[in-house]
Amino acid sequence: VTLPRWMRSSVYKGYSALFGCNLDEVEGELEDFANLGEFFTRRLKEGARPICMDPNALASPVDGRILCFGKLIEDDGDIIEQVKGVRYKLSALLGERNASYLADVAANAAAQSPRRDLYHCIIYLAPGDYHGYHSPVDMVIKERLHIPGYMMSVSTFIVPKIPGLFALNERIVLRGEWGHGFFAYCPVAATNVGNMTLDFDDAVVTNRSSQSHRSAVSHKSYQNQGGIRKKRGDMIGFFRLGSTVVMLFESPSFRFSVEPGQKVQLGEKLGSIVQ
Repeated sequence: VTLPRWMRSSVYKGYSALFGCNLDEVEGELEDFANLGEFFTRRLKEGARPICMDPNALASPVDGRILCFGKLIEDDGDIIEQVKGVRYKLSALLGERNASYLADVAANAAAQSPRRDLYHCIIYLAPGDYHGYHSPVDMVIKERLHIPGYMMSVSTFIVPKIPGLFALNERIVLRGEWGHGFFAYCPVAATNVGNMTLDFDDAVVTNRSSQSHRSAVSHKSYQNQGGIRKKRGDMIGFFRLGSTVVMLFESPSFRFSVEPGQKVQLGEKLGSIVQ
């Protein structure tokens, strides 16, 4: 709904007070946002988010709150924690196309010298957060899966109550590599956040209600382009409102420097390879 120009500043300031938005870092004037949808997808001023440039580190791809992180559970490389004590199958999250590939990655990683392991990190975006999602490392994106699904809430209250929630909701799975091996990056939709965009792939259309859309997994390979190359901090896409990003990556011994429940900002160091 387009708001009268005289009303916009008051509406957005009220929303910001309710959800904790920092208006000092917003690019442009409040009156220039025609509606709440535009304000939700606001850009940040240049330099508002310093990016950790350590090539052995993982930078936060979003503003959000840490839900869970760690090494994949040793007794079953296909099991991942959603939050502490709630587990689900990783292959369900990433889709059948990636399941066998992931098994090969895990087997090859274990045989490397020095050994590599698979790690994961999940970050939740609240309604007041900046809603762009960016690259956490220098990476090459080789494939994209769009997996339709539900639009259930991913709030910190709901997540512990529905095992496999992230594998049930609509999501985009980007599979590629970084300097230390495999890297998967997965934006997950939620209630009021079905619209997700990729800045390099306009063919992705999310949040359709038709039955055919809900059951149709779409795939695209970027191999013929040599992959989509992203530097750490580069824009990948936008959520409409807030949701969740799940990351899975291969690495030599990796140590996280954050805690569950911790608030982080785009570009902040989440951890690094132990030298």
